[in-house]
Amino acid sequence: MDLVTIPFIVLVSYILGELFKVLVKNKKGLNKLISLIPALVGCIVALIMYLDDPKILGVNNIYVAMELGIISGASASSTNEIIKKIFKKERGGNTNEN
Repeated sequence: MDLVTIPFIVLVSYILGELFKVLVKNKKGLNKLISLIPALVGCIVALIMYLDDPKILGVNNIYVAMELGIISGASASSTNEIIKKIFKKERGGNTNEN
């Protein structure tokens, strides 16, 4: 497994998740999917990488590749939330807001 494989999946998931957030900013029903989109994107990116060359991810089967992608994508949205909470706390904002 390359050292840039997982960060690449996280970065792509984060960027597409933020793009989705901008596109559905005022739509109530789709707003709930913002946390799910990076995980789905991570899964798709990992599947593409696995189908291209299984040695890139260093896994033995497609299910582990999907799991790796979902976890990487979910870490993108979780990291975003943690950073937002830290900066909001430093500015003296309300940290209980979603």
